[in-house]
Order: sequence, then structure tokens, then C-alpha cells
Amino acid sequence: MHHRTRAPIAAALLLASLIGCAPESGDHAGPWATDPSPTFEEFAATAYVEPETGLYIVDGDVPLVGVEGLRAYYDARFGTSGAEHDGHIGTVHHALSVHTVNGADDVWGPGLVELTYCVHRAFGQRHRAMVEAMRAATADWDHRGRVSFRYVPEEDPYCDPSNDRVVFNVQPTSGQPYYARAFLPSTPRVYRNILVDEQAWHAPPYTMTGFMRHELGHVLGFRHEHARRADLPYHCAPEPNDHRPLTAYDPASVMHYPWCHGAASGDFTLTLSDREGMVSVYGGEARCIIGDYDGHNCFVAQAPAGTEPFVWQNDLYITPYEYCSVGVSDGINCLVLEAQPGTESFVWGIGLYTTRPANGVCPVGDYDGHNCFVSYIPPGTEGFVWNGGLYVTPRRTCPIGLGDGHNCLVARTPEGMDGFVWGGGLYTTPHH
Repeated sequence: MHHRTRAPIAAALLLASLIGCAPESGDHAGPWATDPSPTFEEFAATAYVEPETGLYIVDGDVPLVGVEGLRAYYDARFGTSGAEHDGHIGTVHHALSVHTVNGADDVWGPGLVELTYCVHRAFGQRHRAMVEAMRAATADWDHRGRVSFRYVPEEDPYCDPSNDRVVFNVQPTSGQPYYARAFLPSTPRVYRNILVDEQAWHAPPYTMTGFMRHELGHVLGFRHEHARRADLPYHCAPEPNDHRPLTAYDPASVMHYPWCHGAASGDFTLTLSDREGMVSVYGGEARCIIGDYDGHNCFVAQAPAGTEPFVWQNDLYITPYEYCSVGVSDGINCLVLEAQPGTESFVWGIGLYTTRPANGVCPVGDYDGHNCFVSYIPPGTEGFVWNGGLYVTPRRTCPIGLGDGHNCLVARTPEGMDGFVWGGGLYTTPHH
């Protein structure tokens, strides 16, 4: 398990912009989107306290740790904004952005990272549906760079913030002012969870998979797309200026609330800009045209025992599996009968023969009235005599791939990729 922990923000770690999904309105609204800045006391009075964790929830879905975290958020939000307006109300040049801590990107890494998670059994009859929603949502983000997600079902009975065998846990909740909330990479393990409120199961046209796509964007370090607009109601209010823009503004982004002047008319889905933002932070999108991505390359096949993998003209091959259907292998061919004293070995038609010795008794095989018949030559092989012995060439078969008359073609390497052999396996580089 790999994760990066950045330095805490102002003593309390703003678990900033964690939730992607707060309802369009709620009982915890406030007037601060367009009115003069409130005092800290006025702002604190509107903050909701999450019963399970004691976290402050502000602006509908932003979790903060303690009064210090609340104060740090207040100071950052109501200070100078870094958004650059282009003269049109509510329109800015910033779009998909990554969270920053002390000026550094708050992301996972360095190197390849596997984010493991469990799904709490408290989902009850919805547990299977929650597992499937996470599977579908993680698949949309997976393998688009150096980060991947992996579900660990054996940890489901122990799926709480104290479980260090997974990176994060997914748990149900109810009565919250949000559909779901998540966390950012620098969040301590005790707060590193995705909480899903009961109301998220009944929020068409949004699906649980869509909500999880959005939440996983936060898990990867991405902030709300709509946060740079100034013409929005309270629950869409601007967030602190602790982020770095990545792409052009995209109102259809998976990180943009549709009800905050977004362009998406349906569920939360990833757009091309979202993928471009992901690539800019976590590297190129890795995709396997053939084979399975192993975190580095595309594994196509392991060479079966008795074969050798190789690459020819960038395509993936193995040598055929050779075996003796008659005789015994000498490492190259199949010895059917060693030279016999007083006889001569020969091949005739599809058979292997020796002449009959002077005593008239065939040492091996059956007398056919003229000679001693030793064996038929198996189809696909050739019989021959060498140093007085009778031989056949070995039979060849392709345990995987298709025979081309000499070897076994396992796969054509897609254009733009490189085929190679490693550890007895056949691979291609991924598509980026």
C-alpha cells in the first residue's frame, strides 16, 4: 500500500472539497456566496457537525477537522481569490484543478500506486449494489495513469477507519446534508473514508456509480469544477484558493455539480477534459489493446512448459511444443530403434523397417514376409535412418496460438506498441 501524506494545513488538515455530492439545497445553507464576508463566529454557526466523526461540514459537503480546521478554511475562503475573471459574470479561466498543500500538489505517489478499499457490511441488502457501483466507478478512473484501485472483500467485516490493511473504507450513513463525501490524498487514515448517505440511493437521474465517480475524483486529489464561478448560490460557493488549475473550464466535468450551472443533463460521467486532467497529474493513460495491464505493461501470455517465447517482426510467438508419439526423445528427434546387429534399417512408405537377420527372427517388430516392420511413421512427422538407427521427427503442436508451419503465432502486436519477452511471458507496451 502506497500513499503520500503532505504536511497538515494550519494544524488541522483541511480535508478540503472532499465531497463531490451535496444536495441542491439543505438546512445548513448560509448567505455568504454574494453577501459581505461573515465574521468567523457567524460562519461557524452555520457549520454542520457530522455525528459519526465530529468533523465540521461547511458549504454543504466540505469536511474539516476541529475548530482550527474550520478557522483555516474560513481564512482561506474569505481571503483573496486566485480566480481570474474574463469580464463575464461567473466565468473564469480555471477548470479541473488539483488540491495543493503548501504549494505542492496533493496527489498519490510517487511511482505506481494501488489504492485498496473495503465496503462495510452495514450496507446490508445494498452491499452487493455498493460493491458493483465502486467496481464500475473505479474502472472508469483505473489505468488512466499510475494509480489503480483494488477492492479487498476479505476486509469488509473489519471495514472502518482503524483498518490499516486498506487505504480507505466505504461506509453508509444517514441524515447528512450531503449525498456522499470522500477525502483527499493527504488525509490521515482515521478520516480516509467515503461516506454514502441514504438519500443517494434515491436521487435520479444520478446513480450510485455516478456519485462514486465524483467521489473518487476527490480521492485522487481533484477539486470541484464549479468552485471558480462567482455567480452561484451558497451550496455552490467558491472554495479556498488551495488548488492548481489543470484544464480548460468544463461545465460537464464529473467534478462539476450539475445543479451549479453545469452542462451535464444526466449522471456524473468522466469527460475528455477529466481524462486530460488525470493524465497531466498521474501520467499517460495506460490501456491494453490486447492482454491485461499489470501496472506497467500488457501481459499477453505465459509460454507453456516446453516452449520458448520470442518476438519476430514485433509480433509475439512461441516455439511449438515437441513430443514423441513413438520412440524416445534424444533431445532433437525420436529414436524408435537403435541399430540392430545383422540387420539394415530403412524407411519404406509410411513405415520403419529392418531387414530380417540371418537367423530369420526379427529382433524387434513383426515379419511381413519380407522384412521386419518396426513402426508406422506418425502423421506430421518424417522417418529417417541415422547411424543405423530408426528415427522419426517429433510431432509439433501449438498449445497456444496458431501454427504457421514453423512456430506458433500468439498475437499480433497492435500498431504503436512494442512486443517483448520478460520472465518467460509475452508482453506489449501499453497504449498511452
